[in-house]
Amino acid sequence: MIGFLEQASKFILGSAGMLTFFSVNTAEKVVDGTLKLTAAQLEFLSVLFNKESEWGKKLYIASNAVQDSAAKTEEAMQEALENCKQAFGVAENSVQVYLDSLHTLLYDSKFLSSLVGSVHDNRYGISKIQLNFRDNGKDISPNEAYLGFENSDKSKSILYLPGLFCDETLWRDSVLKTDEGEIFQKGIADHFLEKNFYPLFIRYNPGLHISENGKSLLDRFDNFFMNDSKKEVHILAYSQGGLVLRSALYYARIQKKEWLQRLGKIIIVSCPNYGSYLEKFGYYAGMILEHSPFPVAKELGFIGNLRSDGIKDLSHGIIRTEDWNYGTQAERYLKAHYFGELDEFDAYQIYSFAFPEKSLSSELVGDGIIEGISLRKLDKVYQSKENPSLRTKVIYGYNHFSILSSPDMIPRLEEILLTS
Repeated sequence: MIGFLEQASKFILGSAGMLTFFSVNTAEKVVDGTLKLTAAQLEFLSVLFNKESEWGKKLYIASNAVQDSAAKTEEAMQEALENCKQAFGVAENSVQVYLDSLHTLLYDSKFLSSLVGSVHDNRYGISKIQLNFRDNGKDISPNEAYLGFENSDKSKSILYLPGLFCDETLWRDSVLKTDEGEIFQKGIADHFLEKNFYPLFIRYNPGLHISENGKSLLDRFDNFFMNDSKKEVHILAYSQGGLVLRSALYYARIQKKEWLQRLGKIIIVSCPNYGSYLEKFGYYAGMILEHSPFPVAKELGFIGNLRSDGIKDLSHGIIRTEDWNYGTQAERYLKAHYFGELDEFDAYQIYSFAFPEKSLSSELVGDGIIEGISLRKLDKVYQSKENPSLRTKVIYGYNHFSILSSPDMIPRLEEILLTS
């Protein structure tokens, strides 16, 4: 019996090893392909619209960042594969060590969660990031987030929602390394902390459907606002985070949540209200390649279309579950995009155009990631509110990546948040 169990355990462990090796090897190809495809798209845009311009440089820097992530990921996964071979050949304890290191390398990566965190029809899943409040690089419960606010000396707070490829560090002080040296950048959250606004940070898995993250945010709000307090929470959402927020407000409005009255000013920056042409370009490029008669092109097309559900939602700017369940990719462009979720709020929007002045080219290019028609999609919603001229701020000469660090950003936020 003992001999049988020993042989059985070796067989099970060996089979698990082969399956894990195959899974990681497949994931390596998918992740490497999607990262490199995204980097190539960003580099193409930087060259197309003058790589020497401030906007082009930012796009090029973003491209290099994704390429660097691709190289590091490929190296890490190759190392993981080697560790996999050794781990399953030694003992179960080694297997756990290997899995723990793999989890750290892959499943907590904001780049990988954005690109292949959740792939359509669950063909691959390579992220374990879930929407949660964050503090000092760790997930915390809504109650812990509330107690941090309650125990602070602040009477007001700002909840920060990041965008694709981002996490809560987007809002903090940082140091940017350039060829000219290091440049200190003041973080929006740190700036407003000095203005007595307590920061509440949210991290989510950008690879999940917008509506899935919206429902998770709704759940976290339910738990956060269970605490009996009259403290007000303002919200600042960037890019994809604006869609996640609108999705949560849409479902909260349907369910008539009482805590909606405790939300203060809502500011949404660079939101792809009608989708992003970068994702549209990626979708059609992948579709053309996948239908090519050449095997290599077919494989590239297959990999290119293994983008995450979240990125696919960005092609349309959709925020409801029924919208991504509806029809074909092309048919979804015909769906409605707004459902009154901002009507009852003191809401503001800020977005940028990459070119320094208003023009047809500026409208077409938008902020380099989102076309002008998408950025302007909800202008009428904001301008139907009191003081319409104050509801929309357009910053020219800055792209999707650089708008948060533009000289006009913090003064505009102060104008909104520091006035009654």
